[in-house]
Amino acid sequence: MTYTAVDYEIDYPESLSRWLWLVKGVLALPHWIVLAFFGYFIMLATWLAGWVLLFTGRYPESIFKMVASYARWQGRVNAYVYFLRDEYPPFSGDEDAAYPVRITLKQPMKGDLSRWLWLVKGLLVFPNLIAYLFYAIAAIFAYFIAGWIILFTGNMPRGFFNFIAGMHYWSFRQQAYSSWLITDDYPPFSGAPSKEID
Repeated sequence: MTYTAVDYEIDYPESLSRWLWLVKGVLALPHWIVLAFFGYFIMLATWLAGWVLLFTGRYPESIFKMVASYARWQGRVNAYVYFLRDEYPPFSGDEDAAYPVRITLKQPMKGDLSRWLWLVKGLLVFPNLIAYLFYAIAAIFAYFIAGWIILFTGNMPRGFFNFIAGMHYWSFRQQAYSSWLITDDYPPFSGAPSKEID
Protein backbone atom coordinates (compact mmCIF):
# COMPACT_ATOMS: atom_id res chain seq x y z
CA MET A 1 0.00 0.00 0.00
CA THR A 2 1.38 3.40 -1.01
CA TYR A 3 1.32 6.12 1.62
CA THR A 4 -0.28 9.20 0.02
CA ALA A 5 -1.17 11.59 2.88
CA VAL A 6 2.22 13.33 2.68
CA ASP A 7 4.58 13.64 -0.25
CA TYR A 8 7.95 15.15 0.69
CA GLU A 9 10.38 15.58 -2.21
CA ILE A 10 13.92 16.93 -1.90
CA ASP A 11 16.07 17.32 -5.00
CA TYR A 12 19.51 15.81 -4.54
CA PRO A 13 22.18 18.58 -4.69
CA GLU A 14 25.00 18.10 -7.16
CA SER A 15 27.28 20.10 -4.86
CA LEU A 16 27.12 21.89 -1.50
CA SER A 17 29.13 24.70 0.05
CA ARG A 18 32.05 23.30 2.02
CA TRP A 19 31.72 25.91 4.78
CA LEU A 20 28.07 26.97 4.91
CA TRP A 21 27.01 23.94 6.96
CA LEU A 22 29.01 25.31 9.89
CA VAL A 23 26.64 28.30 10.29
CA LYS A 24 23.31 27.06 8.91
CA GLY A 25 21.86 26.58 12.40
CA VAL A 26 22.58 30.22 13.23
CA LEU A 27 21.33 31.51 9.87
CA ALA A 28 18.08 29.58 10.31
CA LEU A 29 17.41 31.02 13.78
CA PRO A 30 14.88 33.62 12.55
CA HIS A 31 12.94 30.81 10.88
CA TRP A 32 12.95 28.71 14.07
CA ILE A 33 11.59 31.62 16.11
CA VAL A 34 8.71 32.28 13.70
CA LEU A 35 8.02 28.54 13.27
CA ALA A 36 7.86 28.07 17.04
CA PHE A 37 5.04 30.61 17.32
CA PHE A 38 3.38 29.28 14.16
CA GLY A 39 3.67 25.74 15.58
CA TYR A 40 1.79 26.67 18.77
CA PHE A 41 -0.93 28.23 16.65
CA ILE A 42 -1.09 25.07 14.50
CA MET A 43 -1.44 22.91 17.65
CA LEU A 44 -4.39 24.99 18.79
CA ALA A 45 -5.94 25.04 15.32
CA THR A 46 -5.69 21.26 14.88
CA TRP A 47 -7.17 20.69 18.34
CA LEU A 48 -10.09 22.82 17.18
CA ALA A 49 -10.19 20.86 13.89
CA GLY A 50 -10.55 17.65 15.91
CA TRP A 51 -13.67 18.97 17.59
CA VAL A 52 -15.11 20.20 14.31
CA LEU A 53 -14.41 16.75 12.87
CA LEU A 54 -16.12 15.08 15.82
CA PHE A 55 -19.36 17.01 15.34
CA THR A 56 -19.47 17.51 11.57
CA GLY A 57 -17.32 14.71 10.09
CA ARG A 58 -15.39 17.35 8.16
CA TYR A 59 -11.84 18.73 8.57
CA PRO A 60 -11.97 22.54 8.18
CA GLU A 61 -10.40 23.61 4.89
CA SER A 62 -8.99 26.83 6.37
CA ILE A 63 -7.12 24.87 9.06
CA PHE A 64 -5.85 22.39 6.47
CA LYS A 65 -4.39 25.27 4.42
CA MET A 66 -2.60 26.61 7.51
CA VAL A 67 -1.21 23.15 8.31
CA ALA A 68 -0.03 22.70 4.71
CA SER A 69 1.69 26.10 4.81
CA TYR A 70 3.38 25.25 8.11
CA ALA A 71 4.51 21.86 6.77
CA ARG A 72 6.06 23.38 3.64
CA TRP A 73 7.89 26.03 5.66
CA GLN A 74 9.12 23.54 8.25
CA GLY A 75 10.22 21.08 5.56
CA ARG A 76 12.29 23.69 3.72
CA VAL A 77 14.00 24.85 6.89
CA ASN A 78 14.73 21.25 7.94
CA ALA A 79 16.28 20.50 4.55
CA TYR A 80 18.47 23.59 4.84
CA VAL A 81 19.63 22.98 8.41
CA TYR A 82 20.29 19.27 7.90
CA PHE A 83 22.61 19.91 4.91
CA LEU A 84 20.21 18.58 2.28
CA ARG A 85 20.09 21.92 0.40
CA ASP A 86 22.06 25.18 0.45
CA GLU A 87 19.32 27.51 -0.84
CA TYR A 88 18.13 29.72 2.00
CA PRO A 89 14.45 28.92 2.63
CA PRO A 90 11.84 31.62 2.05
CA PHE A 91 10.00 33.11 5.01
CA SER A 92 6.80 31.55 3.79
CA GLY A 93 4.90 28.33 3.45
CA ASP A 94 3.53 29.26 0.04
CA GLU A 95 3.63 26.68 -2.71
CA ASP A 96 6.73 27.12 -4.86
CA ALA A 97 7.39 24.44 -7.45
CA ALA A 98 10.78 26.01 -8.27
CA TYR A 99 12.15 25.54 -4.75
CA PRO A 100 14.06 22.22 -4.47
CA VAL A 101 12.03 21.03 -1.45
CA ARG A 102 8.36 20.27 -2.04
CA ILE A 103 5.84 19.12 0.55
CA THR A 104 2.34 18.13 -0.52
CA LEU A 105 -0.38 17.17 1.94
CA LYS A 106 -3.53 15.40 0.78
CA GLN A 107 -6.58 17.36 1.91
CA PRO A 108 -9.07 15.10 3.72
CA MET A 109 -12.59 15.16 2.32
CA LYS A 110 -15.78 14.49 4.27
CA GLY A 111 -15.89 10.81 5.13
CA ASP A 112 -12.11 10.32 4.82
CA LEU A 113 -11.52 10.64 8.57
CA SER A 114 -13.02 8.88 11.57
CA ARG A 115 -14.85 11.27 13.87
CA TRP A 116 -13.41 9.57 16.98
CA LEU A 117 -9.98 8.23 16.09
CA TRP A 118 -8.20 11.58 16.58
CA LEU A 119 -8.91 11.28 20.33
CA VAL A 120 -6.51 8.30 20.63
CA LYS A 121 -4.01 8.82 17.80
CA GLY A 122 -1.40 10.10 20.26
CA LEU A 123 -1.48 6.71 21.99
CA LEU A 124 -1.69 4.65 18.80
CA VAL A 125 1.36 6.30 17.26
CA PHE A 126 3.55 5.56 20.30
CA PRO A 127 5.18 2.34 18.90
CA ASN A 128 5.93 4.24 15.69
CA LEU A 129 7.54 7.05 17.71
CA ILE A 130 9.79 4.58 19.54
CA ALA A 131 11.01 3.06 16.26
CA TYR A 132 11.46 6.54 14.79
CA LEU A 133 13.59 7.57 17.78
CA PHE A 134 16.18 4.90 16.93
CA TYR A 135 16.18 5.96 13.28
CA ALA A 136 16.54 9.64 14.24
CA ILE A 137 19.52 8.90 16.52
CA ALA A 138 21.24 7.07 13.66
CA ALA A 139 20.36 9.93 11.28
CA ILE A 140 21.93 12.46 13.65
CA PHE A 141 25.19 10.48 13.57
CA ALA A 142 24.94 10.39 9.77
CA TYR A 143 24.31 14.14 9.80
CA PHE A 144 27.55 14.87 11.68
CA ILE A 145 29.60 12.54 9.47
CA ALA A 146 28.03 14.12 6.37
CA GLY A 147 29.14 17.57 7.54
CA TRP A 148 32.76 16.51 7.51
CA ILE A 149 32.40 14.79 4.15
CA ILE A 150 30.92 18.02 2.73
CA LEU A 151 33.80 20.01 4.22
CA PHE A 152 36.40 17.95 2.36
CA THR A 153 34.55 17.07 -0.85
CA GLY A 154 31.77 19.64 -1.36
CA ASN A 155 29.29 16.79 -1.83
CA MET A 156 26.99 14.70 0.30
CA PRO A 157 27.05 11.00 -0.61
CA ARG A 158 23.69 9.83 -1.94
CA GLY A 159 23.36 7.21 0.82
CA PHE A 160 23.77 9.82 3.56
CA PHE A 161 21.36 12.15 1.76
CA ASN A 162 18.68 9.46 1.52
CA PHE A 163 19.16 8.36 5.11
CA ILE A 164 18.94 11.89 6.56
CA ALA A 165 16.00 12.78 4.30
CA GLY A 166 14.30 9.60 5.52
CA MET A 167 14.21 11.03 9.05
CA HIS A 168 12.13 13.91 7.66
CA TYR A 169 9.83 11.68 5.59
CA TRP A 170 9.06 9.59 8.65
CA SER A 171 8.54 12.62 10.91
CA PHE A 172 6.12 14.33 8.52
CA ARG A 173 4.06 11.14 8.17
CA GLN A 174 3.78 10.88 11.96
CA GLN A 175 2.74 14.52 12.20
CA ALA A 176 0.12 14.09 9.48
CA TYR A 177 -1.40 11.23 11.47
CA SER A 178 -1.14 12.27 15.11
CA SER A 179 -0.51 16.03 15.25
CA TRP A 180 -2.18 17.54 12.19
CA LEU A 181 -4.96 14.88 12.10
CA ILE A 182 -5.24 15.03 8.30
CA THR A 183 -5.12 11.28 7.72
CA ASP A 184 -6.19 8.07 9.40
CA ASP A 185 -3.54 6.07 7.50
CA TYR A 186 -1.08 4.83 10.09
CA PRO A 187 2.46 6.04 9.25
CA PRO A 188 4.77 3.33 7.91
CA PHE A 189 7.71 2.22 10.04
CA SER A 190 10.07 3.53 7.40
CA GLY A 191 12.01 6.53 6.21
CA ALA A 192 11.59 5.53 2.56
CA PRO A 193 10.28 8.33 0.32
CA SER A 194 6.91 8.09 -1.40
CA LYS A 195 8.77 7.87 -4.69
CA GLU A 196 12.36 7.64 -5.81
CA ILE A 197 14.48 10.77 -5.39
CA ASP A 198 15.68 12.16 -8.73
